[in-house]
Amino acid sequence: MKTRIDKYFFLEELECSCGCGTMPTDSAIDGLTALRRLYGAIAVTSGARCKVHNKEVGGADSSRHFINRDAFDVKIKSHKDIPRFIYLSWICGFRGFGIIDFKNAILHIDMRENSTMWQYHK
Repeated sequence: MKTRIDKYFFLEELECSCGCGTMPTDSAIDGLTALRRLYGAIAVTSGARCKVHNKEVGGADSSRHFINRDAFDVKIKSHKDIPRFIYLSWICGFRGFGIIDFKNAILHIDMRENSTMWQYHK
């Protein structure tokens, strides 16, 4: 049985997927909740990560999923929605935007201080 943490998310969506219990910061969860209210359906594919899990998935040593716990990888409705999603994310306090898979509309968002955008290379 999944544990609901608020109207929009289950604990299992946001915590480290290895089961260690590492969670995103409260401010990151608040931003993601606000974003889900504005945008609608967002599938979180990765939230906070512990050091071990971050290494297992090939995350950078300085990954915001691990160090700052203010990052999420998400899948949205369509690649056509990416500009709108980024705009709404920015309104909700996110400043880092990485396009992981354009065709499948999978993005990284985080709450870094300065705005930046990039595309991951496979």
